[in-house]
Amino acid sequence: LQEILDLLCHTLNAANGFVAVRRGEEFIVTATRQSVPMESRISSELVASDGVLHIQQDQISNLEWIAPSFEGLTQVAVIAIGKPRSRLEYSSGDLELLEDVADQIGTMVSLRNVRPGQRDQRARGGLDPAGDQHRPGDRPAGHALGASQLVRLPELRTDAAHPAVEL
Repeated sequence: LQEILDLLCHTLNAANGFVAVRRGEEFIVTATRQSVPMESRISSELVASDGVLHIQQDQISNLEWIAPSFEGLTQVAVIAIGKPRSRLEYSSGDLELLEDVADQIGTMVSLRNVRPGQRDQRARGGLDPAGDQHRPGDRPAGHALGASQLVRLPELRTDAAHPAVEL
């Protein structure tokens, strides 16, 4: 998660940011860039959101935008970024990228939360994430892509010092 946060902050020219993963009723910072310390606990009330949200400056130390990550309907993580360094505000494209990265983080956290037995069964093609039998290529309406179909970050601008991250 740290590499993803670093690449996102570099791409957006964000001054700072963090990623926090849900543990019970709070979120624990698992990646940080010039922001709140690692392992900091953040109340779910501060970061609960249905989508990308502009937050007030004093709400979370020097951060401006948060984007939730979900597993189904449950928020499992949040990514936050501070002000851009080179301009007054982020573009709508920048905020879409933030949302896309938050979605990928949600997928990663969901995969990490899968028990080994479930992971093996899914790898053999027997179950979808909800535990229902399926055939390869079938996806009932309203179901998200399975982990085997979606584990690549959106294309980010990179340079030699910060190569693209592939999962």
